Amino acid sequence: MQILRLPPYPLSVTYTVPDASTEYVLVIEDVAEQSETVEYITSDANSKITYSLTGDFIKYDKSYSLTVYEDLMESGDVVEDRGDIVIQDNLEILRPYINPTDLAASYGATTATEIAKYVDYEALARLIIDSITGGFYYSRKFIEPVGQETDYMPVWDKVEKLLKVYENAILVYDTSDNEGPALGEWNYLITKDKTAIIKDPVAATDGYNRSERRPARIPIAVSDSFTLFDTEDSGNVA
Repeated sequence: MQILRLPPYPLSVTYTVPDASTEYVLVIEDVAEQSETVEYITSDANSKITYSLTGDFIKYDKSYSLTVYEDLMESGDVVEDRGDIVIQDNLEILRPYINPTDLAASYGATTATEIAKYVDYEALARLIIDSITGGFYYSRKFIEPVGQETDYMPVWDKVEKLLKVYENAILVYDTSDNEGPALGEWNYLITKDKTAIIKDPVAATDGYNRSERRPARIPIAVSDSFTLFDTEDSGNVA
């Protein structure tokens, strides 16, 4: 299912389940972030469940894995709450390049059937644009690079904002923290050309020699008269 990220918020998603007035477990999984949202929902008299999408769901463009399970807790099973799968879907939340409803209204289309045609027109135009440009979406990503002993990390994607930074699994930068965003000795900033993330000292300093590459480590040359490690037959041993 594809949902257009347009106001008014919150957005909502509705599915038809097998039974009416029955409790189900809805799970929305973010595979990239390895996190999931779990909600216990009771179907209505028409065998439908509806879930309101708030928070990060309405802030960013992203695809999720959505699964609806039978609720075993309702039958008294306290060990496992998820029974058989009744619905599996890919939930895609995207901001359209133009509001299809407004576009339809400008051409005098007001019925649901007519507006649905303009939704298809927008989707087709967006696919053509994306095939050429790669898309103009506002998404959130996790980047997990290996440190190179520098304070300059190039990035392939155009980064607009840093939300959190971890070093060795320790949170060191968090924009949502009241005491932050810098939780240590360093601020983490984006370069003006949006191509790299840099570390900047929190304490004021007159100058800072930034390391943009790993220090060169030249091995010691081999010698006939000197060995790095003395052995029993080494000439350095008396």
